[in-house]
Amino acid sequence: MTPKIFAAAALVLCSFMAGNAAAGTLKKRCEDLSELISALMQTESLINDFLMPLKSIYLQLEGESRVGNMFEFMAEASSCDTRRLWTQGLEFTALYAEDKREVIKLAEVLGSGGRQHQTKHINLCIEKLKKNLSAAEEKRKTDGELYRKLGIYAGALAAIILF
Repeated sequence: MTPKIFAAAALVLCSFMAGNAAAGTLKKRCEDLSELISALMQTESLINDFLMPLKSIYLQLEGESRVGNMFEFMAEASSCDTRRLWTQGLEFTALYAEDKREVIKLAEVLGSGGRQHQTKHINLCIEKLKKNLSAAEEKRKTDGELYRKLGIYAGALAAIILF
């Protein structure tokens, strides 16, 4: 009898952890979007105020987070292809494909054209990412709790059926 209770409790705990992990990916996306928006605002400022080259901007933005790690990778990489560099760098983040598409569109423009041209594209990207962040936060609120509860209920149901 006792081993069955422990097995059932372990099953419920594992399914709760799976639901919690699914909810955690939603939270990570929101964090990364927020940090990326902030980094792009800094990028705009550095381009406008100091006319810094991209590699120097990447060095300024590197840090301990997933987005910071992305910029650290990009600062250390030797690639001259900005689009490929950003595509590889974005793999460090928890962003969705739709978020990455917007950033890669921006990457195609960065480092080319004038200051105003780059600033305009950075602002467009920031606005689109802010909309994505708003939608992601809403999804996190609704679906995050759903995933946690679903994990518990699925585990409890499996425990009842199996034992």
